[in-house]
Order: sequence, then structure tokens, then C-alpha cells
Amino acid sequence: MYQLSKTTKRILGAIGALWLIGFFAIAGANWRPLDRVEVVHWANGHMMTEKLFPAFAKKFNSQRHVTASGKPIEVKPLLVNSGTATEELAQRVIAGAPVNRALPNPTIFTPATEQWLPELNRQSGRDVTAPRDTKKLAFTWVGIVMLREMAQCLGWPAKEIGVAEVVALASDNEGWAKYPCARLGWGKKPLMAYTDPNSSSTGRLMLFTLYSIAAGKPAEQLTEADITRPEVVEFVKRFNLAVDHYIPDTLALNLKIFNGPAFGHFFFVGEDNLVGLYEGRETTGVFASGTKREQLHHNMVMVYPKEGSSANYHSAAILRASWVTEEQREAAEAWVSFLREEAQQ
Repeated sequence: MYQLSKTTKRILGAIGALWLIGFFAIAGANWRPLDRVEVVHWANGHMMTEKLFPAFAKKFNSQRHVTASGKPIEVKPLLVNSGTATEELAQRVIAGAPVNRALPNPTIFTPATEQWLPELNRQSGRDVTAPRDTKKLAFTWVGIVMLREMAQCLGWPAKEIGVAEVVALASDNEGWAKYPCARLGWGKKPLMAYTDPNSSSTGRLMLFTLYSIAAGKPAEQLTEADITRPEVVEFVKRFNLAVDHYIPDTLALNLKIFNGPAFGHFFFVGEDNLVGLYEGRETTGVFASGTKREQLHHNMVMVYPKEGSSANYHSAAILRASWVTEEQREAAEAWVSFLREEAQQ
């Protein structure tokens, strides 16, 4: 019988050992316990910037949190538009099947504004979310973004500028011609850009704000009688008639701001959107080589309306859905508590 030499045996043994080391190294890097509790968190674009939910989830997962039964918890945050998420969740609750099969069932939903939560319940015909299962995580103020020169021409910062004032200017036939400080390149007509309240959280919040301004009372105190008063309806109509560009959502509107005054003069967006534009966090194009991002070079400012700024509350709602188990709920509560800790806040 053919016998291997001692040298050959040593070489083969070394190769085998190296192969096993490599195998276990690769397996260890990709290993995930089968018996784990997965928390899928659908969240809006404000919370899904790289430094927020994605970074926090990585940190949370690395800390090896476990449930009371000892099962590891793994958090997976996913970017889903608030309006899209609301419709998708309602469909899953009603029909028991997803429209978008690429999205796994969520345990937690964080829309850009809390108004989507009662809307989800309304569309679903049942309480998929409840106040006691919902915790506030963060908020962003919504204001009016405009060129610094335009704001100064209107008297800012010495004078406060309001939504009603912008609507009046945009509705006036004289437009910028009323202001000697206006630049020729702005054109005569002031241009307002606004996001669709049916799909945009900011647009939805601004709609509540408009009714609040016109009625002279906080949005949460509005009644059906308030919003049907002729002067209130007229103010909201004037705003809508003054809008030159309706955009589906804020992410799309952000990109239009790059076009400068040729596209729009007044943009109703969240304060963090302007910060993101200056930091170059917004995607300005998708190419074969990847996405392109650039920093905003227009000198723009966030003007907080004199009537008061509305806040987009980014809250975590643990869902009351058939696919959410008690252990997932427990794991979700641990994740939400982690997000509310001082280090993350």
C-alpha cells in the first residue's frame, strides 16, 4: 500500500488546519443564532440618516441584548416613507398579505409625524397603534427655507416673517415688485413649493398648521366647526392657490432646492433637512457608478414663522398586529428604551 511520507503528512495536516481555521473564521463572521428575536423597525428619512438609527442599531446589536428567556435581540431599521408605510401596514392588517413583499413585517413604526398613527388605525379599521405603546424619540421643527437675501429683503431677522405674510406675498399680483430690494433674477412672482399632504409628513403637518393659524388655536384643539368656518377655509384655499410646485415628498423637494430661485423661493421643510443639504447628505443623482451627493451652495436660512413652528414628532409605535409576538414586543421595548437613553438622545 502506498504510504505518505512524514513531510507530506505534515504539509497536508497544516493545510487542513488552515482550512478549518478559515472556515470557522468565515462562519463566525456570518453566524447568527437561529433562535433569536428580530425587531424590524420601519422608520422615516429623518431618523434613517447614517448617524442615527443605522448607527444606533449597530451599537445595540453589538451589546448583545437578550430577552427574559435569554434569546438574543437583533434590530433591523428600514427606511420606509411614512405615507407608503401607512398604506402598506393597513393592507397587511386587513388582507393579511403584503403589497411590497420585499419589506419584512415591522415590529415598530416611526413615521415622520405622529398624525400618521391615527390615520393607520382609520385605514385599518382597528387600533394597530395605541398611545400607551408609543414613545417619543425626537422631533424637528418645520419652518420656511428661503434665500438669505430674500429673508433680509422681507425684513428678517429684525422682523419676524409669518406663513400668512408669505401667502399674501405669493398671492399679490405685484409680487416682488413691491420691494425695492428685490433682485431682478428672482422674477416678479414669488414661488412657493409644498409637499403633498397625502404622501408627505411635512405637507400633512403644514396642513394642520394652516388650519391652526386660520382658526387661532392649537391644532390639537381644533374641532370640525373650526375647520369649516368660512374664513378658515378661505385661508387654506389661498395657501393652496399660491403654491407653484407640489412635490410628492420632502426628500424630492430637498433636491429642488439645489435649483435655486429659478425653481422656488419658499420651501416648507424641517430644519434638519436644511442641515442635511449643507452637509451634503442628500442624494442628488443615481448613476451606474453609484449615488452622487453634493453640498448646497446657495446661502439659505431657516425662518421660523411668527405664528409659531410646528414640530414633527418622531415616535416609536410598537404595533398591535398578528405578526408581532409577545417576545418581539419585549425586545422592541428594550430597543426603544435604548434609543431614549441619554447617550443616544
